[in-house]
Amino acid sequence: MVIPVMQKKLTAREQELFDLLLEGIPPKEIVHKLNISSHTVDTHRTSLYRKLGVRNIRELLAQHLPKSSVETPFTVTFTPNVPYGSAFQFYPFTSNNVRITAGDSYNFSCTFTSDADFEFFQVMFVDAADLVSVRLSPTLRVIENVKANIEYSGTITLIANKTAASAEPNANLIYLDAINRNKPELPPPTITFTRFELVKNNHNGFI
Repeated sequence: MVIPVMQKKLTAREQELFDLLLEGIPPKEIVHKLNISSHTVDTHRTSLYRKLGVRNIRELLAQHLPKSSVETPFTVTFTPNVPYGSAFQFYPFTSNNVRITAGDSYNFSCTFTSDADFEFFQVMFVDAADLVSVRLSPTLRVIENVKANIEYSGTITLIANKTAASAEPNANLIYLDAINRNKPELPPPTITFTRFELVKNNHNGFI
């Protein structure tokens, strides 16, 4: 992954190192891939950090790993999801080559209003490419006790514990649940999001 803006600042070797770091390759493996010494890797890495204005790999990844912001506002009507509520799922990534991988960590942030009350709003990653959907992350609650026509905001961290079967969009979905266990007969809510954002914190668990 070559970022043209970076080419003006980085040497060819630093650009190679930059790309490998973003791929999640540890420095010990970079030594073998580039056929250079660990001291040389450290020298290039120090220069790379200085030029890009970061202090460590965590800051480098925070600046350059994928960020997906869905165009807002957008409104969706959830569909019945027996037995406890309703659901909506879609592909949130702007790139068509994203594959959710075990160890990936994303911050999910949203702001929304609903036209109906429901007990809680939860999210997870799923692979729905086959007939049976596979959960790629734990299911996490974002907001509880949602009331109609009130604006809510929430942020949670989704960490994948499984890897999607492929990079195709249907295998890398975010699944949203509006749960109403006490009143499952209620019609699904219509929710308007004014913020919907996924920010990747790491790459394959390498931080």
